[in-house]
Amino acid sequence: MSFFLISLAAFGIDEGTVPVDDAEAFGLSLGATRDGPDPMVALTMSYRPSALSIAEAAVLLGRVRDLIEAPYLLLTD
Repeated sequence: MSFFLISLAAFGIDEGTVPVDDAEAFGLSLGATRDGPDPMVALTMSYRPSALSIAEAAVLLGRVRDLIEAPYLLLTD
C-alpha cells in the first residue's frame, strides 16, 4: 500500500484535497490556516474506497492527526 503527504502551506494554501490515482491507497495534505490569533493546520485525506473502508480511513486519519499533534502537546501545560 502506498501513500503520499503533501504540504500546501508553503504555497500559501490553507487546505485542499489531493487526487489519489490507482497507485496510491490514500493521500494526505497539510495546509496552514492563518485565521484567528493562533496558527492552525488543516489535515485533509483522500483515499480509494477499493483500498480502504471508510472506518479504516477514519482511524488512519485520526492516528495521523495524533502523531502531528503529539509533539506540540508536550510543549503545553
